[in-house]
Amino acid sequence: MEWCALQWIGEEDIEPRKRIALGELARELGAAAVLRAPANYECWLWLSRSQRVAGSLVLAGRYLDIARELAPESLVLIE
Repeated sequence: MEWCALQWIGEEDIEPRKRIALGELARELGAAAVLRAPANYECWLWLSRSQRVAGSLVLAGRYLDIARELAPESLVLIE
C-alpha cells in the first residue's frame, strides 16, 4: 500500500497538501509493515523509500542497510 502512496506523490496535478498527506501515509504504512513483518526486506525497503521521499536521508540509509541485510544474497538492492 505504501508504494501506491509514494507513486502518487510526484503527480503534479495533485495539490501539494494532498501530496504531503500521501507522503506521511506512506511513512506510517511502511512503519506498520516493518512492525508486523520485521524480517521482510521489502517492508524495510519501502520504509526506506518513503523516508527518502520525505527528506529523511539518514533514516532512509539506515532502513536500506537493514533491507540489504535481510534480502536474499542473489538480490542487489540499490537506492
